[in-house]
Amino acid sequence: MMSRERFNELTAAYGGEPKKWPEQERAEALAWLMRNPASRGQLYQAQSLDALLAAAPLDISPAAPAAAALTARIVAAHPRAVT
Repeated sequence: MMSRERFNELTAAYGGEPKKWPEQERAEALAWLMRNPASRGQLYQAQSLDALLAAAPLDISPAAPAAAALTARIVAAHPRAVT
């Protein structure tokens, strides 16, 4: 049985595109949405997040040198134990 909590979980986990929701729950979730117009806000939030994620650049390589430099500074700051 679809509930507000489960509908919110679906949109949080799978986003605002119903075709990405689990097939076995999709029809029930869409029926819930039709019966509960207040849930459209949750759907719109998920769709907005989907749009932001889709627009985000996928190239995260500039962070790699920064991470390597940070790692080097941390290692240099902590003397190694003598064994």
